[in-house]
Amino acid sequence: MRDGVWKAVDARPLAVRPSSTTVSVLGFGRIGSIVARGCRALGFRVLVADPYASDDAVSDAGCEPVDIPSAIARADILTLHVPLTDETRHLIDAAALATMKRDAVIVNTCRGPLIDEDALAAALRDGRLAGAALDVFAEEPLPATSPLRALDTVLLTPHAAWYSPEGPGGSSRARRRERDPLARRRGRTHRQPELRRRALRGPSWNCCDSARSATSAPTSAMTRAWCAISDP
Repeated sequence: MRDGVWKAVDARPLAVRPSSTTVSVLGFGRIGSIVARGCRALGFRVLVADPYASDDAVSDAGCEPVDIPSAIARADILTLHVPLTDETRHLIDAAALATMKRDAVIVNTCRGPLIDEDALAAALRDGRLAGAALDVFAEEPLPATSPLRALDTVLLTPHAAWYSPEGPGGSSRARRRERDPLARRRGRTHRQPELRRRALRGPSWNCCDSARSATSAPTSAMTRAWCAISDP
């Protein structure tokens, strides 16, 4: 419009209609379940894949429980909310990417190594995937030589999805946490009321349960409580 053009429809990508868009959420833990419910409230079709979540819990949230391959293949938007374990490392690899829709996008604000970044870059470069939004990476800071930096179809942010001005302590606290690792650890004390509830829960594919083994055996209550405090 600033250039004098008034044209509602052109060759550029347009906004999608939520009711015709499928969001696949991998992981139905604390964060994944909030994302799934939020997307559902906005009118998106939501698929959930989590081997530790009951079908009833997913259905009660208005979402469809599916297996992981189905969630990946059917997604218009694929968002990751799972822990990093031997089981989930490179969960999104070349084989998984090959099953995705060409106009699909991937969102990862969880753990960088969940995605094979070289395979993702190749899929984007070859037009086999529409785009990606990444806040986390296998190596941080993201190396200057990463092929992801050269792609216009990738939105990159520096592991900043956790931050908001309304968060505990505001921007001054955020700067202190960035400088001082101990401040980052101390900054989690506001989560203490959650620890007992989280420690008493059974197995879940929760991004915060990063100490869970690939065999999916339940960890002890003490281990789960420690994960809640120490998870980066």
